[in-house]
Amino acid sequence: MAQPASVEEYLAALPEDVQPVVREVRRRIAEALPTSTEKISYAIPTVLLDGRPLISYGAWKSHLGLYPVPVTVGDLEQELVPYRSTKDTLRFRYRDTIPVDLIIRVVAARAASGRDSATT
Repeated sequence: MAQPASVEEYLAALPEDVQPVVREVRRRIAEALPTSTEKISYAIPTVLLDGRPLISYGAWKSHLGLYPVPVTVGDLEQELVPYRSTKDTLRFRYRDTIPVDLIIRVVAARAASGRDSATT
């Protein structure tokens, strides 16, 4: 399959049972970060904030992946432990309920940390 030209094209090519989950994640990210934009990078959707890549998500056969998600501290990291896969990667299996609220908290934390580092 050729690399999709847009996020919408990417979503349209997903299996029908996966599309609603990924579309919900996309919608909620856009709500949480209304000034963000998106593009396809490395063949998956990437959210940009202030023109810089913030987070990417990919729909795979058995899971939704979220990248990069560096290790954090405190309660948020404890909630992420069951989803940690490899370095800076979270995997949410479709067979389980996808914790969209947790994903949005991760995205918000990444956005806040990006803003903090941009101002220092």
